[in-house]
Amino acid sequence: MTCNMLLKYFLLCACVTLQARSYKILLAVPMASRSLHNLFTSIGESLANADHQVTLLSNFNSSLNHPNFRHLNVLGEKPLPVDNIFEMKAMADAMEMFRKNTIYIGETMWTNPSVLELWKTRRSFDAILIASYLNEISMPFLMDYNGSFMLVSTPGVEYFAISASGNWLPPAVVPAILLPYDEHMTFLERCVNLVTLLIMRVYYPAVMHSEQEAMLHKYFPNME
Repeated sequence: MTCNMLLKYFLLCACVTLQARSYKILLAVPMASRSLHNLFTSIGESLANADHQVTLLSNFNSSLNHPNFRHLNVLGEKPLPVDNIFEMKAMADAMEMFRKNTIYIGETMWTNPSVLELWKTRRSFDAILIASYLNEISMPFLMDYNGSFMLVSTPGVEYFAISASGNWLPPAVVPAILLPYDEHMTFLERCVNLVTLLIMRVYYPAVMHSEQEAMLHKYFPNME
């Protein structure tokens, strides 16, 4: 009995001490704020410290120096747009800024030779993480890709990020990202929430997605 238990103990110790597999991971956040870039850099640093091979795509330069971490600025030598969303008074101005900058960064990204070389090796990654919202310009990395894909939604439970996974959320309890409500909405707030969601459901695909798709199809005509 004792020998049997000792044998199991040593087998367990042997399994626990076996070196874990090192994964190759791509973090794609080309359309990022400074805070989102810093968040993905922190994720990349933690993964690199765990002995995974990490590549980060963003529109900022990175100061992280780690043997397991590689950073690629999608803009290359081109300047970063200087628009400040916090200085804008109207939502329409903010949406126009996002639309313009997304196309600018997307065009720059997919004419960057370093990004294109990385795209050719996309199937070598075990996992690809892409931030939600405007980072759909990274979706060509998923063409003919059979690894794990994760969509990271920093606002948390939100309609468009969840719908990308094939699910939907009840507007009676989940507020639109543009509204200052929580799940405890009054009847009037629920009505406003529903109208806002319908407007976003029409505007975002018709304006934002259509331009992004047209831009991407210039470089990837076979992309579905």
